[in-house]
This record gives sequence, C-alpha cells and structure tokens, in this order.
Amino acid sequence: MTINDLSGDELRAALLRTASGVYTTEAAIRLLLAHGSWPLRLDGAGLLTVSEATTAAGSNSCYAEVLWEEVIANIDAGHLLIGSGSEIRMLRIAASLAAGIPVDLADAVTGLDRHNLALVLAALSHANGSHEHKDYAASCGRPPSRHHRRHPRPRAGTGLRVAAMRESSGAALVRVRIDCAPHGCSQ
Repeated sequence: MTINDLSGDELRAALLRTASGVYTTEAAIRLLLAHGSWPLRLDGAGLLTVSEATTAAGSNSCYAEVLWEEVIANIDAGHLLIGSGSEIRMLRIAASLAAGIPVDLADAVTGLDRHNLALVLAALSHANGSHEHKDYAASCGRPPSRHHRRHPRPRAGTGLRVAAMRESSGAALVRVRIDCAPHGCSQ
C-alpha cells in the first residue's frame, strides 16, 4: 500500500496510529490534524512515509509518519512548503514537539490567532500527559460554532474587581473577584 491509496480519513488514522503512546508525538500530530490542511500538503510534498504492518490479530494496519527534519529543512530553504505565517508557525511548533527541533517561541506564539494559540496550548498540555482538553482532541481542534461561547461574558454592570494586598513578608498578592449576579452572565 502506498500513501496515495489512503483517503484523508485513513491518512489521519495512520498518523495517529503511528504516534500512539508517545505523548509529544501524539500532541504534534493532533496539532497538525486540528490545524487542518497540513497532512495532505505534506503528503503532496513527499514528506510523509507510509508502511503496513500485520497486527497480532492478523489484520493489516497502515502507519504514516512525518519526516520532521526534512519538513523543517524545506521550510528553512524556502522549498516545497508554502503557507501563511501562522501555518508555518504551527508546523514548526509541531516539529519541535515531535522531533525536538528547536523553535523560537517568541516568534512562534506571537503570530498566532486565539484559536491556533488554544490548539498549541492543548498540544502542550497533551505532551505533558494531560488529557483534560478532550473538547479540542475529540473535534481535532475544530472550534465551537460562533453561536456558542465556552466562557460566558459578564453583562454590563458586572465584571472584575482587582485588589492588591501585601503579605506580612512584603510579597504582593493580587486578588481577582468576578462579580456576577445569579443570572448576571450571558452567553
């Protein structure tokens, strides 16, 4: 079987199957899948490999792997891979998670929109062993509809109260209080 024989869904499954059990690689692959177009673009550039293996139960399974070092070499050389600044940043972060390739976080995260930053944070959390970001993992990062907000916004007249205090040791403390009436927050 070649990579050309795989549908988009089969390619996704093969990438996840290969990464399974290694949190940093899982996080990188989930980040690419959540972001969207990279798996097919990497395939088109010849930067994915595919193999087939027989399981203990006797069935065949496909495995796909990203050639991370070659991906970054192509980006650095300006060859093959074309994407927006945000897309390239996401790819560099994924390569860093999966293969330990250094990434300049000051550049990488400052160029991301809120949605992509949330995907990166979920990937970092996953790489560290947390699986509390199942809403992003289950949807592979598809954002909620625009009509649904994850966090309610306070109505006018309610909001944050911030108070600065000092402990006896001299350390500054900040206390934040969100004031919402019983139905004071709207969605």
